[in-house]
Amino acid sequence: MLACITGTKSGKRVGTCRYKTDSGTKRVRVDGQRFTIDIFALNTGARVARKTFEANFCPPGLVTLNGGADVPGQMLSTMTVDDRAAILDPYVERTA
Repeated sequence: MLACITGTKSGKRVGTCRYKTDSGTKRVRVDGQRFTIDIFALNTGARVARKTFEANFCPPGLVTLNGGADVPGQMLSTMTVDDRAAILDPYVERTA
């Protein structure tokens, strides 16, 4: 299985999210993002599935340097590990 993920700005504004840094709280404008995941079978190259979903939330954390001086003024929402698992798990065989 090969999964290709593409993200594009969805046009929806999530809002202003607050993040704590060493130098205080920073505010970041966050816009929504639409993700498309194409899943391909490696043995044939055929596309097995295409799933699309929206990420419209404040990302839970933000890694910064220099006490938060590098915090952007604007960013896009992102997918979570749970989002990826929910989409990919039905296509993955697991043995106990």
